[in-house]
Amino acid sequence: MDVSAPASGGPPRPANARDIAGERESGGPLTIGIDVTPWVNRRGFGRFTREAVGALLRRDRVNRYVLFADAASAAARDLPLNAERVVVGTRLGQAEASSAAGWRPVGDIARMSLAVARRRLDAFFFPTHLTFFPMIRRVPTVIGIHDATAALYPELIFPSRRARFFWTIKERLALAQAARVVTVSESARREIAAKLRYAADRIHVIPEAPAPHFTPRAIGPDEKSALRACGVEPDDGYILHVGGVSPHKNLERLVAAFARIARDARHARLQLVLAGDVERDPFLSSADSVRAAVARAGLGSRVVFTGHVEDARLALLYNGAVALAFPSLAEGFGLPAVEAMASGTPVVASRAGSLPEVLGDAGVLFDAESEAELERALRSVLESDALRAELREAGLSRARLFSWDRAAELLMDLLAEVASR
Repeated sequence: MDVSAPASGGPPRPANARDIAGERESGGPLTIGIDVTPWVNRRGFGRFTREAVGALLRRDRVNRYVLFADAASAAARDLPLNAERVVVGTRLGQAEASSAAGWRPVGDIARMSLAVARRRLDAFFFPTHLTFFPMIRRVPTVIGIHDATAALYPELIFPSRRARFFWTIKERLALAQAARVVTVSESARREIAAKLRYAADRIHVIPEAPAPHFTPRAIGPDEKSALRACGVEPDDGYILHVGGVSPHKNLERLVAAFARIARDARHARLQLVLAGDVERDPFLSSADSVRAAVARAGLGSRVVFTGHVEDARLALLYNGAVALAFPSLAEGFGLPAVEAMASGTPVVASRAGSLPEVLGDAGVLFDAESEAELERALRSVLESDALRAELREAGLSRARLFSWDRAAELLMDLLAEVASR
């Protein structure tokens, strides 16, 4: 629901993937290469890589897969075992190579490109263009671009013109070699087509989904102890934000809205919990600005920075929260919103980017640039048991529309299609 206008939009509903296993068998199995260097990344594109590729390899028993990894991704314990691995020695890890201010050294690019060129592949998949490297041998390539935020808000993404220049070069090279582009929402599809000037009919939507461990659960004494270890006092109630601290996440406005609520006697012990990497964020960070806003408001321990938390504890954070606050100025998908809904946690989100599309009627929406609307939206959830119960049930129902198995089917279909060309 919207604090200023009726809610609209439905879940991403791409066409059903057809059953292509028989078609593949008739023509023999394909050999598909995948760049898995983002596997260990803690941001959304890392989770997309793990979940989408993991589901793809679980479901596809026909085709052969070759995973191209660097040392860090090759060492990941959850990297699928039912695929061949090619480990490429690189000087920089993917975190440095894919950051807003970073790029892969020429030697690293050459080693990755040569490793792929040595194999005969029917198709190649980059889960994100952040780790793109050129194809030397002609291979039909599918490239993931999760949003157009860098084109929409370059001043919030890049620390310098030089960084923006190198990013733009990489992005243009990736699009020039892409047979198809994958993105995660219809909103992102429209923005990529408009801002990056790529044909809309060559952009395919593969929505993200919550992992199975994001589910409702009771918060008992053991769970409360685990939350207290993060600096959270579960009995006092808290608003949760999950994600990075990049400027487009709009956290200063969230802190300002929370500060006004925190002065209300009814919410005298309420906390704001900001869960996500602060010190190791590879993108332009607003951590100092957010901390300064907390200090100016005199909030002290009322605002908790948890740093990175593993999924088991993140699932507890969702379940213990009164609401998830998601005030972003731009989002390609907004996976924490779906994870919160799957956990039975009410979601208060901006009307930016994909969020209305993802949430539908299962969240409270507000103008991302209005602190007053954000405050009203948060209060509406904090101060109404009935609304929280309604949002919980609507969110649980909505979250069931999103599935990594469906994502894998769509990806499998697309890779087979580009290979056939």
